[in-house]
Amino acid sequence: MTEKTNLYDLSFDELTAFVTDLGQPKFRAQQVWDWLYKQFALDFEAMSNLSKPLRAQLAEQSTLHIGLSGDELYSSDGRTKKCFFNSPMASTSKPS
Repeated sequence: MTEKTNLYDLSFDELTAFVTDLGQPKFRAQQVWDWLYKQFALDFEAMSNLSKPLRAQLAEQSTLHIGLSGDELYSSDGRTKKCFFNSPMASTSKPS
């Protein structure tokens, strides 16, 4: 069995390649990206602007795992909170 790809570990270009490798048009990558980084989706079924067959294909070949929570920082006025997440790829990948 092939290991599933964690979509949260992909850059936008890598996500675009992944989506087009599934036979989808490039614009689908932007839709998935928006679900990941605007809606913080953790379930493919929530991605309502994607077709059911595409959601099933994504669920079969990929995962949506954000990772373990890392540090949290708060602004001095307490109105802003920033969360940092640990990615399993962070320690092994090299910046391009």
